[in-house]
Amino acid sequence: TGSGKTTLMSWILSTIPNEKRIFTIENGCREFDLVKEDAEGNVINNVVHTVTRFSDDPKQNYDQERLLEFALTCDPDVVCVGEMKSAEAFAAQEAARTGHAVITTTHANSCKATYYRMVTLCTQKYDMGDKTLYNLVTEAFPIVLFVKKLDEIPMKTPKSHAVESMEDALKAAREIGYPVMVRSAYALGGLGSGICPDEEAFIKLAESSFTFSKQILVEESLKGWKEIEFEVIRDANDHCFTVASMENFDPLGIHTGESIVVAPTCSLTDEQVKMLQELSTKCIRHLGIVGECNIQYAFNAETNDYRVIEVNARLSRSSALASKATGYPLAFVAAKIALGYTLDQIGEMGTPNSAYAAPQLDYLICKIPRWDLTKFVGVSREIGSSMKSVGEIMSIGRSFEEIIQKGLRMIGQGMHGFVGNEDVEFEDLDYELSHPTDLRVFAIAEALEKGYTIDRIFELTKIDPWFLGKLKNIVDYKQKLSQYNKVEDIPADVLREAKVLGFSDFQIARFVLNPQGNMEKENLAVR
Repeated sequence: TGSGKTTLMSWILSTIPNEKRIFTIENGCREFDLVKEDAEGNVINNVVHTVTRFSDDPKQNYDQERLLEFALTCDPDVVCVGEMKSAEAFAAQEAARTGHAVITTTHANSCKATYYRMVTLCTQKYDMGDKTLYNLVTEAFPIVLFVKKLDEIPMKTPKSHAVESMEDALKAAREIGYPVMVRSAYALGGLGSGICPDEEAFIKLAESSFTFSKQILVEESLKGWKEIEFEVIRDANDHCFTVASMENFDPLGIHTGESIVVAPTCSLTDEQVKMLQELSTKCIRHLGIVGECNIQYAFNAETNDYRVIEVNARLSRSSALASKATGYPLAFVAAKIALGYTLDQIGEMGTPNSAYAAPQLDYLICKIPRWDLTKFVGVSREIGSSMKSVGEIMSIGRSFEEIIQKGLRMIGQGMHGFVGNEDVEFEDLDYELSHPTDLRVFAIAEALEKGYTIDRIFELTKIDPWFLGKLKNIVDYKQKLSQYNKVEDIPADVLREAKVLGFSDFQIARFVLNPQGNMEKENLAVR
């Protein structure tokens, strides 16, 4: 028993044969020993030594070099690393390079900057009789190395410069050309990031970003491009495929955690999806990742041009969404691969329960963020590359109209769907559409009702016309329902189509009967 990582480590260690010598490195404040019993009940402990960060023994308060030196003098077969702090990460990586098998239950986010691209190195394998254990050393690639690695294939990445002073930042921005993207190192959730249209805005944001970190990234801006993401799985036999594709409703420039996300991708052609899938497996194979990961693209659908934004060799919020959306248990499969299983050994081959192939979906899912911005006085409602949302919902349905209406009813803002929200009005629609906020989707509804064309809304928002066309279907059908004065007058096929488009009983009652009060009787009449 113990913490999640300790329990997982105990489970992994229990698979190692008793004759193998184990050296464990634990960052906690207690000893971490694995005790096993043989068939006769005799205690077996094949952990040759355990080091803890906090100890009464001053020799245990180690630095990186002393830790590695001490570990290797014990001549272990396997080095096990618990919490990955800087010293443990260093020791694990060096031990792997000297030919030792290494196990870890975490990744290097805790000791590396977020501007690094996370890449799991699982290239060495360790023969343990009937099982093969793969090194799970996680290493962070600095952006320069990441770009160089992808240039070998080659794959396109955004132009980028890591800088540590305002002088170098300005030089990088002028070299790339405005607009530019700024991101802080050592920061999560897009903290200190943003898009700068000119030098005045750049200086202001860069100075702010340097307060969060001693280093910032200056990158070419791809604002307005689509943001596409794929969850990818690969095993030690090099069987690799994309499990799910996801598309942001909002264009690049808005954090994925702030954007509506749809799976599978809707606005791309089959040829475009296939191209990105092939690029994804090609990239993951080249990086040598074994396990679960996700890859994010900026994509220009008009020219088929793309950029690899990042590769995360770990489970993320997107992985949880993909698992729920597809029914493919990514975390479970990733854990099995970490223990040496291959995809053909997970689940029953030839059945829907097999992990060997991606599931085929006959439905759509939609993720919508949830904000609590109304609780804070004076806070800006505008959203961008920094994350402000505090949660998210997921809706499932057969059409985009259905999932967007279901989802908007669930976000806790008192909305009844895409249309039918009488308390929401905007004074300057053009401004609301061109400056994204947590309420912009309802500004789109008002714009469509006031006669804005899809082309005009696309010009202001850069949201793909495919999505805008589907939203217009909802507005058009609201007007069709409003032509009736009694629920009994609505033909069965019209009522059924309203449900296909995600209209609730409340919405239908409001558009047809236009009642006052709590509408309980009218809702029952529709049902």
